[in-house]
Parts: sequence; C-alpha cells; structure tokens
Amino acid sequence: MELLVIGNGFDIAHGLPTKYNDFTCFLRCLTRRNNWESGQWFRKSNTEFGESYPQVINLIKLAYYEQPGNLSPVAAKLAEVLGNAINTQNIWVKILSMYDLSKQSERWVDCEEMIYVVISSLENSPSVLDPVTISLTALIGKCEHICITRNPDTLFKQLDELKTLFDLYLQLMFENQKNISNTLNFFEEKKFDYVLSFNYTDTYERIYKINEKGTESKKARESYIHGRIRNDPDSSVNIVLGIHDSLEEPLCNTNLEYAQFKKYFQRIICKTGAEYQNWFQKIDKENGRRGGCTNNHELKNTTIFGHSLDVTDKDILKDIILQSSQTTIYYHEPKEHTSEVLNSYILNLIQILGKEILIQLTNSDKLIFKPTSALS
Repeated sequence: MELLVIGNGFDIAHGLPTKYNDFTCFLRCLTRRNNWESGQWFRKSNTEFGESYPQVINLIKLAYYEQPGNLSPVAAKLAEVLGNAINTQNIWVKILSMYDLSKQSERWVDCEEMIYVVISSLENSPSVLDPVTISLTALIGKCEHICITRNPDTLFKQLDELKTLFDLYLQLMFENQKNISNTLNFFEEKKFDYVLSFNYTDTYERIYKINEKGTESKKARESYIHGRIRNDPDSSVNIVLGIHDSLEEPLCNTNLEYAQFKKYFQRIICKTGAEYQNWFQKIDKENGRRGGCTNNHELKNTTIFGHSLDVTDKDILKDIILQSSQTTIYYHEPKEHTSEVLNSYILNLIQILGKEILIQLTNSDKLIFKPTSALS
C-alpha cells in the first residue's frame, strides 16, 4: 500500500494562494471595497499588497474590480458574508485585521493558533469576570489585546462564519484559476493507492491520477480529513477548523464548555477522519490471510508532503506513522536556515510520538526525512 498524506504545503508547491496570509490579505482588501470608491480601494490595495501578494491582488482584480456590476454567485456571496461579519463584529475577522501583512513582517497568520490563543485563555482563565482581556502580543507580534465575552455559542457561530469565508475564498480561487500549471514530476510518476488530505481543496484530484486498485471506487481511496470546499456557495459548509484538546484527563472529559472548538469534536460532526483506518485494516486483514511469513505481507508505506506536523493533528498523524511499515516525510528546504524546518519537524514529532518512539523509528529507518529538493 502506498499512502500519500498532504497538507497545505502541497497546494503552495503547486502555486496556489492558500496560505492564511493570502486569505487575510484578501479579506482586508475586500473590506475596503465596501467602504471606499471602486478605483480608490483597488489602487490602495494594489499599492500596499501587490508586491507581496500578487496572486491575491490578481484574484480580486478578476473577481471584483473588472466586473463590479456582474459578480459571480460565489463572489457576491463572499462579499455578503464578509459584510455581515464586519457589521456584527466577528471576533475572528477582527483579530485577523490586526496582523501585519507587510513584506517585512516575519509573522505568519495562523488561524488555528489564533483560535488556540483565545480558547485556551478562556478555558484556563481563573477570572469569572466578563469580558476576559486576552493579550495578542505573542500571536501577532505587537502589543495588542482584545476583550472577549464568555459566550461559546456566539464565538462558535462566528467561527462558522470564518469557515464560510475561507470556503468561499477557495471556491473563488479555483473559479478564477481554471488550470494549475505547476505540476511535480514525482506525483505524476509515482502512483499512490490512497490519498489522505488535510486540505480543504481537491488539488491532487484535479491534476493527478490515483492508482486503480481492485474494485474500490476512486472516492473510497481519497479522504478529506478536515472536509472539503463546496461546489456551490449556498450548500452547507462542512469543514473542520479548530484546535487540539490541550486539557488533560479528567478535565478533557468534564470541561466541555469549549469542546466544539476542538478538531476531534468537529470531525465527529462533519463525519470525517475514519476512512484511513479502513485502509490499514484492509491491508492487515489481507496480510493475515497470507499467514505468518512477513515476506509475503504487503508493506504499508506512507509519504507525507506539505504538512507541518503540527500538534493540532497529533491523533491522526501518530496513528498513521505507527501503523505504517515506513514513513517518508518531505520537508521544504529554503535557501537560508536549511536546518530550521527539519528542526521544527523533529520538535513537533517529539510532541506527537514521544522522544523514545521517535528515536526507535528513525534508528530502524521506519521514519525517514528527505528535503523536497530530492524529488527533482
């Protein structure tokens, strides 16, 4: 079995503007559209962000600036939802508006980190006073704070609104970028039996072919563990955007006020996350029929590409790595700070697997790290 696990780095490697920075830039520019004259808002956005976010500015140009009176259903819905989020003071959109998106900024926008800072602060705050004042200094890199009312239902409703905005943004991106020109030979030549995506996009499905295996349908061999974007702007949003559960037992089973913000909770609601277990069980069952001689057993090889190995996906990643015969993790190797990304991967894996298990897997070559440059 050849399993491919992909994260947002996969989309980025294919030239798609799917970073949270891109999304935040888009929201900031579109907010100006509601408040300024047409020429002024676009010129200002182009001047401020054109160099750092050329794809986002081009998307805005195509979707809004060039045809202001003839918006597509997706573009119109996105503008409507954003207008409502601003009018109702959506806390998540408000925090995103505080980020420094300039080219000089080294601070990446991370929606999951944003949610974690807010929710963990509320969960761990000894104060019963309302509202709770939360420092955003560590999050956005400058001295800012925000006051949040303890109302989980309202906060989650606003998070659903943020999910809708991101879903619509990705729909609009594909609507205005019909062809994905950046393809990688590695994925064209290597055929995977199963693909597990942590992305909301169907990029792999659009440009590569999954290996035909037995009688299983193509759909049964692809899994979107955090859900996927819709095909239209009016159906229900079914994506996971949350955090890992940082509470220890017994609190994680009793302190459930903010459980709906946890990924495990949202996966249950969205009915995602179980398919990969069936894949491993099928191979194990087949190997069991072949008897005790491991030479006759089918290996369970996993390739991880474009995933940061963040602890928010700890439960899934740990399960996959421990069930695999061998896991190869590809990491992006920038021209400068070549060891920085690999170091962060190892530190994350210590939190996911534990130091001793990580050492055992790497010493036995069951866990291998390779730079993406090795693919060329």
